[in-house]
Amino acid sequence: MNFKQKLVYIGLGALLVTIGYILASSEWKLSLFGLGGSSLAMGCMMASVGAREKMVCRRLEIVDAAGKMVAFTDSDEDGGHVYARDKDGKYAVSIGSDEDGGYVYTYGKDGEGFVSLDNDSFGGRVVAKSEDGTSVASLGMTTSKPNLRLTGRDGERWLITPE
Repeated sequence: MNFKQKLVYIGLGALLVTIGYILASSEWKLSLFGLGGSSLAMGCMMASVGAREKMVCRRLEIVDAAGKMVAFTDSDEDGGHVYARDKDGKYAVSIGSDEDGGYVYTYGKDGEGFVSLDNDSFGGRVVAKSEDGTSVASLGMTTSKPNLRLTGRDGERWLITPE
């Protein structure tokens, strides 16, 4: 095993440790920066080794000590996706691409309510949904201008748009 191959294995180990830290941390949102840094370092090391030294798969699953899947990657016709689950097996975060571009979803403890940063046919948006799936706040574009929409628990709605 040459030196570059050893660096690749070290980088892969660092990436897996970072993912484990994210899943175990109560501050996992901040830990995503660590995952990005580890991924970038791993990508740089893989590029320096060359194409014949890369790992290729359609799906990658990460399991805990009990063998329970806690994170996985996959792909479809729109691109790649990364998913992480909490200790109860519910989705905690999703990152990927869809027909309108990229997305980041963070799910609530119950696996239902979430905040998303994504794109739709009008452009970028940020949406917060309650546990029943109702949109309670959104910031994005309509057909002609940006808007901020808020919905109260009683169903009352506010729409703020530029004049």
